[in-house]
Amino acid sequence: GIYTGNADDDGTFVYTGFRPAMMILREVAVDDWGIYDDKRFFKKMGGKAWRTTAIELSRGCPYACTFCCVPMQQHQHRVAREKYAEFKKVEAGSLKKKDPYHREKPIPKFIEEVNNAIEKYSIDFIYFTDESFLSMSKSRFEEFVSEYFDDNLINV
Repeated sequence: GIYTGNADDDGTFVYTGFRPAMMILREVAVDDWGIYDDKRFFKKMGGKAWRTTAIELSRGCPYACTFCCVPMQQHQHRVAREKYAEFKKVEAGSLKKKDPYHREKPIPKFIEEVNNAIEKYSIDFIYFTDESFLSMSKSRFEEFVSEYFDDNLINV
């Protein structure tokens, strides 16, 4: 949830409440970056300015490495899920199956987002913001590579 308020009012803030994580990433709408100034798309790399954007294939991480901050985030997610279950008066275990910390976006949804970014915003460089991009299964990686190259999204 978020806190919202207006400085012109009495100074109080309203908490919108806990909202479960987006469980099914195929339901996330394609980004609309139309509100951004065009110059926000440009990033310098290798001596050239590229029109770039960040796109994710997954959210969260399936691991709990001791050197990483993700285990604490996973703990916070579990606690929030339990409090949400208590608030909604449902069994917390039933939410766990429906609300995992690590979620993967279907490859066709990702391809749709990339095509949209290229068509609407002339993007020519995409970087991935996944916490654990290369931890995907071999079959998922092969599907990703196949779709990414077959759709001519990359120039090699």
